[in-house]
Amino acid sequence: MNLSNQEIFLASLLFIISSFFILIPPCDYLGFSQERKTGGKLMFLTDTKNALQRAAAYQNNSQVVSEQSPITELSTSEPRDVCTTKALRGTNYTIIYNAMPKTGSRTLSTISLQLFKKRFKSNTRFHTIAITPKISELRRNSTKLLEYYRQTSQKTAFIRGHNAFVHPADRSYICINTIREPIPWMTSQYYFRTNGDSRGREHSKNKTTSDLTFDECFSRGLLSCKPQIGNYLAYFCGDDPICNTPGALKRSKANVDKFLFVGLNEEFKDTIRILELLIPDIFKGLTKDYEKKFSELKRSFTTISKKKLSEKTEETLRRDPNVRVMYEFYEFVKDRFHRLKKCLLQD
Repeated sequence: MNLSNQEIFLASLLFIISSFFILIPPCDYLGFSQERKTGGKLMFLTDTKNALQRAAAYQNNSQVVSEQSPITELSTSEPRDVCTTKALRGTNYTIIYNAMPKTGSRTLSTISLQLFKKRFKSNTRFHTIAITPKISELRRNSTKLLEYYRQTSQKTAFIRGHNAFVHPADRSYICINTIREPIPWMTSQYYFRTNGDSRGREHSKNKTTSDLTFDECFSRGLLSCKPQIGNYLAYFCGDDPICNTPGALKRSKANVDKFLFVGLNEEFKDTIRILELLIPDIFKGLTKDYEKKFSELKRSFTTISKKKLSEKTEETLRRDPNVRVMYEFYEFVKDRFHRLKKCLLQD
């Protein structure tokens, strides 16, 4: 069959075009489809350098591991490498801080609100921080919490509360938390409930323990100072019955990947610095404000009349099976924090 010059030209052109699409992977694979509306602008989460590296690997038939979002795609069998955590650009998010008590949550929310009022004068979502109502049926119910988050996020960009862990599927939610070494956490909790702080928080109405030191309370076996796994791990495990058992440890470790970041009370300044680096468009200037307000915040929120724990009580606590579970989780989170800190703050 004889072909005209025009037919030969068209056939050659089609061959060249088809070869081009074989060599170049689709835009979604390169990461260019990962766009998000932020403040009226589309922000691409994958930069050009990464995209070119992906294209080169694709053409060389190399195996490419897709990047995980720090918010979603976290239900994997292998734990996420914290050093792959990417900074989130833009302000079109809702931050959920289901804060473990006595880990600096009031300090963080106070300086955050002061910062928001300076930086976001025209954005009403940053004019308040929503505090979850003190209703146990809400704070310990994942279904009700999800609905509360959905409704509240329409009015505010920051929600704080001592709530059981639940992870919204929507990519616009960012989960953060802070944690503290178990034994100091238990004693701080106890004395806060009985003595309050300098801001005049309500004292405990429980006359059985209000005049007792933690050592005395613990030696009597009273419930208010008895180590309970659920009290410590609920903020990472959730509201499932397993969260009151040693099985809470495995689930809590898996759920840590669903937080963008978990900070340490013992290293609070670095916690603030990392938070500012991870969400810069929202928290820019947070570290500087914290340093200015540090003395005032410490006076306001430090629990008063705490008694030093006896060596005997501490040794007994450390042998307690529940406390050992708490410490294993704490050390797990602490190790992740230090690895992330090394990656982000090494300079």
